[in-house]
Amino acid sequence: MSRSLPAVILILWLVGCADEPTAREVDLTTQRLTAAEVGDWPLPAVESGHPDITVRQVFTAQGPCRELEAEVMPRYPGQFMLRVVAHEPYPCDDETPHIGYIAVLRGLPAGSHQLRVVHVGADGRTLAETVFEHPIVVTAGSAQ
Repeated sequence: MSRSLPAVILILWLVGCADEPTAREVDLTTQRLTAAEVGDWPLPAVESGHPDITVRQVFTAQGPCRELEAEVMPRYPGQFMLRVVAHEPYPCDDETPHIGYIAVLRGLPAGSHQLRVVHVGADGRTLAETVFEHPIVVTAGSAQ
């Protein structure tokens, strides 16, 4: 086998991926919610139809002082996964287990995609998983 074959394959792969966005980003904002406030939040919701996709949900994790981190990644063709992970960086007295979050996803390719949202606890266990029934729609260009 020629030594240059792997280099040719790598170059072809890079050229084939050149049209895909180079960065998929998530801007995450959170707020702690009491049990009474959880009822004021809507059911898990996605706003789509623009380059930026907004996901709004409640993350429930037992234990104090949870902080959330999020990342978005392709899962299967036509499906993306938003992974929201809880961390407990320090002990504290706050026992509120509910965190409302708004995640703004950027860098998804234009088209219609299914979105799976996975909540992961600080111990690494999956706490909840949601697959939105209706696909999210990403349009090219800026939102008006």
